[in-house]
Amino acid sequence: MSKQRLSENQHAASRWRQRPRWYSGWVLALALCALGAGPVLAQDTPADDETPVVQEPKFPGDADYEPVAPSPTALADPAVRAVLNKPRTTAADHLRATNLLLQLGEGELAAGEFHRLLATNPDDATKVALVQQFGPAVVQSLARAGELGPAARPFVNSVFEAVAADAASDDRMQSLLGNLDSDNGVARGNAIAGLAGLGERAVVPLIQLLAGDEASDEERQGARAALVRLGPIATRPLLATLDSGNDRLVAEASELLAAIGAGEAAPLLAVPAMSGGSAGRAYKSLTGQEPSVESATGLLERTLDRLEGGAPVFMPGADDMVTYWVWHGKQNEPVPLALTVAEANTMYMAPLASQLAELRGGIPSVKTKSLRLKIESAAIRGRQGHEAGYTKEVLEDLPADWLDRLLRDAMEENQVAAATLALQVIAERRNPAVLITTDGLPSPTARALEHPHPTIRTAALETIAAIDPTKPFPGASKVCPAIVQLAAASGDQVVLAASPQIDAATTWAGGLGAMNLVGEVVGIGQEAVERAGENADIELILIDMSIAKPAVRETVFRLRRQPATGLVPIALLAREWQLHTARTIASEHDAVVASPRPHSDEVLTEVAESALAHLPSTWPTDEQRLTQADTAMQVASKLLDNKRDFYRLRAASDLLAQHVRPAAEGEANWKVLAKMGTHESQVALAAYANAPALSIESRRAAASAFADSVQQFGLRLTADEIVRQYDLYNASATSSKETQQVLGSLLDAIEAGRGSQPEE
Repeated sequence: MSKQRLSENQHAASRWRQRPRWYSGWVLALALCALGAGPVLAQDTPADDETPVVQEPKFPGDADYEPVAPSPTALADPAVRAVLNKPRTTAADHLRATNLLLQLGEGELAAGEFHRLLATNPDDATKVALVQQFGPAVVQSLARAGELGPAARPFVNSVFEAVAADAASDDRMQSLLGNLDSDNGVARGNAIAGLAGLGERAVVPLIQLLAGDEASDEERQGARAALVRLGPIATRPLLATLDSGNDRLVAEASELLAAIGAGEAAPLLAVPAMSGGSAGRAYKSLTGQEPSVESATGLLERTLDRLEGGAPVFMPGADDMVTYWVWHGKQNEPVPLALTVAEANTMYMAPLASQLAELRGGIPSVKTKSLRLKIESAAIRGRQGHEAGYTKEVLEDLPADWLDRLLRDAMEENQVAAATLALQVIAERRNPAVLITTDGLPSPTARALEHPHPTIRTAALETIAAIDPTKPFPGASKVCPAIVQLAAASGDQVVLAASPQIDAATTWAGGLGAMNLVGEVVGIGQEAVERAGENADIELILIDMSIAKPAVRETVFRLRRQPATGLVPIALLAREWQLHTARTIASEHDAVVASPRPHSDEVLTEVAESALAHLPSTWPTDEQRLTQADTAMQVASKLLDNKRDFYRLRAASDLLAQHVRPAAEGEANWKVLAKMGTHESQVALAAYANAPALSIESRRAAASAFADSVQQFGLRLTADEIVRQYDLYNASATSSKETQQVLGSLLDAIEAGRGSQPEE
């Protein structure tokens, strides 16, 4: 259109806008007159005896719907005529015509074709074929076409439901795989497209096809094409395939990862690439560098540094978990694991560290990192039901200083499997020199006594008990607190709620009962720190931002510093005006979350679940904590037997007496109290023997341990406590014979010990 013509049109539009409003009304009236309708200036009112008839609209799919005939104007369009003149008998014919007529702007004619499509009543197989032939976009467009009426959207939904069901069908998968070597090029192309359309479900069968010896060249070519089309969906399973041990399959995976452009594959191929072949070509394609020792070393070191700094190798999903694929040796295929970001990074770093050790294995830090990550990745597999593959034999040849380095680094990274395995090897060597340092600071083994993970603390106690040094060493003072804290386990899962408003703390603690959390309540910050340090069962701490003595920031700091709560999740509950500060404090620590104060159990549960997601996956279960408590008592028993008084265990006899579990199997825990030989331990043994709530077997064991303690250390009870014991016996006339026997044995021990002098 020329500028002059455009100007004339704009001028005419301007003149029209300038007309008075009545002018447009008269123009409309004259137009109606020209159509024979006559001027209608007011609505006629129907007579009183006339009833207006409202016709219900008819839509495609209705039983009495009649498709409209094409108008002369429509037939004047050669494109419309071409559509209508083509024979249309199948569902595909009608879908094609519907789509074309919609594109031509003939909505009414398209509605008629859609009605005929519905009339064919296509089955699920036909619906799947429609999507394969026309693509999902064409089918989806029907739901957005208002001209097709309300039946369009349900029809489209039914089509995609059929497609989803078909995708889950093994028959469908086998059919597509079978067509990869079809003589018909179109069928092969459709098979490749169909397999790519199946998404993740097609990846493993395609990899299995490449792994076998029976597949033809055409099938292999088709499988490769489908995997490349799958792109990022196929990347992680293909990365796992690099660990298959099948040379041909590894070569296939290398080439495919390069074709996809999967940068994560380059570090995994760094050392194999130096041998040339597919790995070398893939490495060069992905990095732009020729394979070499320098290139491989640099890439491996940079990648390890980045991941150890916390960068995720793969982004987590909405549930904060990473889908990480590994090669399953028995199933001979890649399988997915649901891992935390830290676990996924460990799994990915393990082979990289092993490759770096091949290049620079003489450096202690490189070698120990390789071993540490191997052990951790094996432990992760083990927790997922796979074979672990590594035992302490992999560490037995390490020099003592290398083993110390491995233990130290494992503790810094909270790698429980590597740390405990290192401690087991140190325990087997039984070398007291490992506990002595030149700078007077605790050795890694002694520092493990204060590690925030209870499993590492337990392993450290067992190691020191196995070494059994005869003289004090740096960190020896931490043995007794570690025993006391671990022995405190009762098998509960505890939530500690801290608030200056005790009723609020009680509500929070009680509101988590549905999560099987036992609540404890405190009112000030110092009490929260002390209570949490004494309780081995705490898995969650809720802190009111209004907490005082000390204030919330200092309270959180102290909780993070003490061993018992260094890894326990903390939730800061804040009023609106406190929320910014709460988030700031949370950002300063690991496993601390900030949340508005919950006002319902549902919201409280969400807060608790969010915080508990930060509890390490290796955290001991309630049963494991009870086992750790028994182990701590066994260590105490051994140290007392060997008269290692420099641990000052007897000074903690009152605390250990509180933690004895009467239900423990055998008499081991009672005997620990007997070996203490203190006033507190003898009082506790007598109290347990007197307790009617305990089984008669436990009471007998406690009474026997009391007698042993009196015989070895003399009677430690006060005169008032002795009198009380006689009163209890005299009041037992109506008690059972077994109870009288237990109480009598206590008096016998008291009488025997009255003349003895306590052992100092």
